[in-house]
Amino acid sequence: MNETFRYRLGGATVVLSILYLVAMAAIIIFITRIYEGGYVLAWALSLVVAVVLLLVLSIPRCVVLAEEAVEIRCVLEATELRYEDIADVRLVPQRETRLFVPLFASLGFFGYYGIFFNLRNMESVHLYASRWRNFVEITDLADHRYYISCDEAERLVTMVGSRIVRRDNHENI
Repeated sequence: MNETFRYRLGGATVVLSILYLVAMAAIIIFITRIYEGGYVLAWALSLVVAVVLLLVLSIPRCVVLAEEAVEIRCVLEATELRYEDIADVRLVPQRETRLFVPLFASLGFFGYYGIFFNLRNMESVHLYASRWRNFVEITDLADHRYYISCDEAERLVTMVGSRIVRRDNHENI
């Protein structure tokens, strides 16, 4: 049976998203006022639209615990972490997420998602969050780290952990 954990936007994320949309609209209006046409206007508008579409397609929607894997579902894409490939799952204290720098990521546009660099451990992490709190870290056997925000973080850790333990017990029998 699948268990679904939905992302819910926090107030700060909604405010940031609105500010980003207003800023993008202001940039578009500014560019259209400066240039009366031509390739610069078309190039700038195409760039803004392309960036917004790429961000929208990657917005995380939910985490699904399926029979064989943890699925992090975004608007268009999904990341699948098979239970047999998961090495560890744990809750992340808030202080550990303070030194994250976005590399190729959204910083508050309908969530926080993408690839971030963790200055504390000097490594890149994949982050899927609607709020900057209640993080769960899933580490796979290749030592890739996935950070997921979840309102029910303890329950998510327990459920994923039990499926990993069940797999280990099954192999030992």
